[in-house]
Amino acid sequence: MPFLFTCPLPAPVAPLPPPAVSLAPSPCRPATNALKVVGGRERASSAFVGEQGGKDPPTWSVAVCGPALFYYNEDFSDRLIEWLETLRAMGVAKVFLYETDVAPTLSQVLRHYEQDGLVSTLPYSYPPPYPNHPATRWIWRHLESENYFSQENVYFSDCVLRHMHEYRFIAHFDPDEVPVLPLHQTLPGLVAELLRTSSGKAYPAYNLQMINFYEDLPPVEEVRDLPPFLWVLRHTARLKEDPAFVTGHSKPIFDMDFARGVFSHAPVTCVGMCEAVKRVSPSLAYLGHFKGTCGEKCQDKDLLRTETAHLRYRDLVLQAVTSVKKKLQLV
Repeated sequence: MPFLFTCPLPAPVAPLPPPAVSLAPSPCRPATNALKVVGGRERASSAFVGEQGGKDPPTWSVAVCGPALFYYNEDFSDRLIEWLETLRAMGVAKVFLYETDVAPTLSQVLRHYEQDGLVSTLPYSYPPPYPNHPATRWIWRHLESENYFSQENVYFSDCVLRHMHEYRFIAHFDPDEVPVLPLHQTLPGLVAELLRTSSGKAYPAYNLQMINFYEDLPPVEEVRDLPPFLWVLRHTARLKEDPAFVTGHSKPIFDMDFARGVFSHAPVTCVGMCEAVKRVSPSLAYLGHFKGTCGEKCQDKDLLRTETAHLRYRDLVLQAVTSVKKKLQLV
């Protein structure tokens, strides 16, 4: 299991940000490593939308920390392009991804979005004794999924801590997950509403409930004319009733004024109490999970409803995805 170490500085040098720290096996033992310290003490201008310094409260940017991509034997490029362009349409400022071994087309997509400025990637390998060959890693992921998913804590915490001074609000979404915003055009708009309605109370995270859009439900009439490479936009049917809130089936937008260590579904260590996580009502926003099968329970059409909130980005996403696929010759 991963661990999080903190490094309190001695009082005489506490105001000085160190350029690096070393991790030693015991006190006074020689250090054999030097870990660069990233970040600063002041929040960068990237944390804000537009100009600052006016009378109104700042509008905060939202960044996304995604997973360590592992699609080696699967061409996930269409889904990744649509995901990134949908997040862009929702006002996401930056997407941070970790990269293991991926298919050549996926690497091509990542390099395009790095040059575009939307995405930043870091190479990632799993620590011993876990495997890093893509074939054995695939087996390990399915046979020891608990160990596999526990390693997410390493790079999710690395991601939010590495970028906490660039962005105050950092969400964690996977490529098969897209926020659904019935009442807001953008994620920064949602965050502004959450802050406004919190009555001054500080929350380390705002959790969006996960609701499935099943793979085995066919497109409704309104979206049947969309090309098949648009997976999210062609899936609009979901169960009518909202499921009960479960932490393991929700995803957070972290407030990095308070969150310090995180896992996929909630903060772990905080400035203050991590228990004070805000559950966002699905009527305000939720996370569409575009995965899984519904089976027999979805045969009763009276149990289903059509969600149209994410269709407001239809033309924008269609044009952007088509343009990127043409540029990368993925058509």
